[in-house]
Amino acid sequence: MAGGEGRGASAGRLAALLPLLLGSLAAGSPEGGSSAGAAGPRGGRGEPGLNATVSTEVEFGVCTVTCGIGIREVLLTSGCPGTEAKCIVRVEECRGPVDCGWGIPISEGLACVKMPCIYIPPENRFQYVWKVLMPNQTAHILPNDSAIMEVCRDTHSVTFQCETHENGNKIASVKYTVYATTGELIETLTVF
Repeated sequence: MAGGEGRGASAGRLAALLPLLLGSLAAGSPEGGSSAGAAGPRGGRGEPGLNATVSTEVEFGVCTVTCGIGIREVLLTSGCPGTEAKCIVRVEECRGPVDCGWGIPISEGLACVKMPCIYIPPENRFQYVWKVLMPNQTAHILPNDSAIMEVCRDTHSVTFQCETHENGNKIASVKYTVYATTGELIETLTVF
């Protein structure tokens, strides 16, 4: 068999296998689930009659995030083209714990700070709720509903929280502290 002919046969076998794999995944696989890093084999045997000797085992890769929403690879562990031991079948969403703790602003200047919520594109598929957190008080919900909020520093430090919602469910939450400007801080920074 010539080198190209072997690859063509493997590609043909993969093309015949993919509809079965996708059908079995749609019928019984998790939609991302809440396992942030489970990477165990899953799957079963191909349908009898088509190619019963080809296994359709899949493995779920590690989620790209430790909290909130991310993505992971779904890998085929047998029946890949050529001599590949594993091949990517698709990429899917995955979820980690909701609480992402303290975030780092995407830009921070002397006067203002930009803070992002947790999301993956497209950002308009999620709803965002920004809050000001105050010790021993109920959080104050802000009218801002965008994925990124810019605030300017005040005379006292303020803690903000962004909750990311999808279909009415909170899927991620992150907090930021915006430190106050003081005459002393501004003088020190402008001297340099």
